[in-house]
Amino acid sequence: MPAAASKSSEAALPRDAEADVRQALVGFGFLENVSLAFCSQDELQLWHKEVPRAVELANPLSQKQSHLRMTMMAGLANAARLNQDHGQEQLRLLELGRTFCWEVRATVKPEREGSSVVAAELDGDALVADRGAVPRFAPIPRLPPAPRDLSFFIDRAVPAAEVVAKIQAAGVDHPLVAVDVFDVYEGKGVPEGQKSLAVSLVFRDPARTLTDEEVDAAQGAIVAGLESLGARLRG
Repeated sequence: MPAAASKSSEAALPRDAEADVRQALVGFGFLENVSLAFCSQDELQLWHKEVPRAVELANPLSQKQSHLRMTMMAGLANAARLNQDHGQEQLRLLELGRTFCWEVRATVKPEREGSSVVAAELDGDALVADRGAVPRFAPIPRLPPAPRDLSFFIDRAVPAAEVVAKIQAAGVDHPLVAVDVFDVYEGKGVPEGQKSLAVSLVFRDPARTLTDEEVDAAQGAIVAGLESLGARLRG
């Protein structure tokens, strides 16, 4: 056991996140390596030019396992060397695990050993922090959509993304399912300082066919929202 308490990398990744990382790397042709969480003083000096305060074991099994690892690099390098000694020159290895240290390591730390082996150490938590929601299947709509196109003048400085966001906000209480900007024009026929913007809207109710009156009401709410941005419908 360590002679004193240490700071380890964060708790293991959630199983689903770890599985996602593993599956992605295996899909790129990587093979998983598993090594012990111990290393020698020499290995620490090899991977850390300025040897930090590594966590030393009070009763190590051997001098080759005298410290808790501060990096995954040593185990991967040993595995790569063993494979190369047996004629496996072309290989990709991955390892998921925890490290132990007295100081915070960089999130991404590329390393090189010789001229033929390249490795990168990634912070697992940072790697999966922005995974986002898992995509969900949605059944193919059975009912037809109700498409509408709008064309209007708006101040040149207003970004198209802001227009789309305003339309989506105005349509949140209506059966609006898609917005797409399909034309932006500046030039002859457009008022000074403005641009012409055209968007396509798609309305659909999953349970029934929409009436013209319902679509007109939804479109009216969206036009009112656009007018708050200074937009003016083209005739």
